[in-house]
Amino acid sequence: MFQNYISQTWLFEIDTLGQILWQYLSPLDSLLGKAKGLYQEPDGSILVATSKGREDSTNPNYHGLRWRNYIFKLDADRQLEWDWELYNPFYTNQTNFNKLIACNDGSGYVATGLSGIGTTPTNGIYWGRVSKVSPLGDSIWDRHYAFPIGTDFPFHELYDIKETPDGGFILCGQSVNNYADSFPQQGWLLRLDAQGCLVPGCGLVPVEEAASQEPPAMLLYPNPTSDWLSVCVAYLSTPSR
Repeated sequence: MFQNYISQTWLFEIDTLGQILWQYLSPLDSLLGKAKGLYQEPDGSILVATSKGREDSTNPNYHGLRWRNYIFKLDADRQLEWDWELYNPFYTNQTNFNKLIACNDGSGYVATGLSGIGTTPTNGIYWGRVSKVSPLGDSIWDRHYAFPIGTDFPFHELYDIKETPDGGFILCGQSVNNYADSFPQQGWLLRLDAQGCLVPGCGLVPVEEAASQEPPAMLLYPNPTSDWLSVCVAYLSTPSR
C-alpha cells in the first residue's frame, strides 16, 4: 500500500571542516518538499521556498502526493515564525518554488518556480509562477506566466530571479513544447516591473466612471394644446410615452 507518506524539509549548517552546527527537520506530518529557495536574514532567521503536499486518495491502493507552492520563515532559533501556502488552480506532483530573494527596499521576498494550472488528455499544464510576500508573511502579489500559451507548450518553469536597479525583476527558465520535429526545450527570459507585471498595470483594478448621461429629449404636442397633451421622453433613442 502506497500511502501515509512522510516528506520533510531538512536544513542544516556546517562549518569549514564539514561538521554539522545545527539542523532543522520540519514536522513529520507537514509533508514539505525540498528547500530549493533559501534566504538568510542578518539576524539569523531563514526564509524557505518549497512546496507543501497532500495525499491524493483517488486510487485506494496507490495514494499520490500532490503539491502546492509554499513559503515559510524560521526565526533565529529555527522556530516557525509564519508560513504561506499558495492556492494552485490544479494540484500536481511537480509544483514547486526554485528560488527566493529579498527585495532591496525591505518590502518583502519574491519567489519563483512553477505551478500546475490544469491538464489535457495527455499531460498536465504548468506555468511559471512569481509571488511576493511581505516581511510578515502576507501575500502582496502572485503572477502566472507562460510563453507561448497553448496546449502545445504545456510546461513552463522559472529557475532564477534577480532584482533590477529600478525595483523590477529579470527571470530565466524554460518552455517545453510537444512538437516532434523541433527542439522541445527552449530558453525563456522574463523582464517584470516591481509589481511582477509583464505589462505595466497588470495588478490594478480598473475603475470606470459612469458615463455622463445627456438630458432626455422631450417632445410636447400638440402645441398649442387645448383638451389633451402628449409627452414623449427619449433616452438613448428609445422613446417612451
